[in-house]
Amino acid sequence: MGKKKLDKTVTSSEKIIYVTGSKGTPHSVRFHDPSRVHPALKDYLGYCLFKSANKMRSMLDHSLMECSLQSIHFGILSILNQGEVCSQIHMGEEMGIDKASMVKLIDKLESLKLVERLGDPKDRRIKLLKITTLGKSTFVKAKKIARSVESELLKNLTQKEQELIKNIIPRLLT
Repeated sequence: MGKKKLDKTVTSSEKIIYVTGSKGTPHSVRFHDPSRVHPALKDYLGYCLFKSANKMRSMLDHSLMECSLQSIHFGILSILNQGEVCSQIHMGEEMGIDKASMVKLIDKLESLKLVERLGDPKDRRIKLLKITTLGKSTFVKAKKIARSVESELLKNLTQKEQELIKNIIPRLLT
């Protein structure tokens, strides 16, 4: 069955999008207003982090449209831009993405000529991923966009608060 979009709108300002997985379970939701939080929920750190992440992703996805990318594609290009050639399976594991979804994501990047699949000389069943020259230049542009979106998201914080949040949030992931 695969992913099924129930609504095709991708901007945060218009509609709610529900994307279901192959078993019909919600895979992701984009909210009508990703920054809206009911006062009763503002006391819950987890909910505020969830809404902040959704707001960031929504803003980034919208801004990356000019590169024909979404934030998930930017993540893949970021890893490949480190100079590593890695397998689709390893990329999926690093990003927490299942194999079927990873194939579709790489298909998109390959159709844009940003990534190429190479056969693994040790195991022909494995596909290795390599960023192309166009992928590298697109990544540079997308990185500037991502930094701009990040600045926009954090604009209501002082410089010190911005530095603190950038240092603290990754530590929560350990």
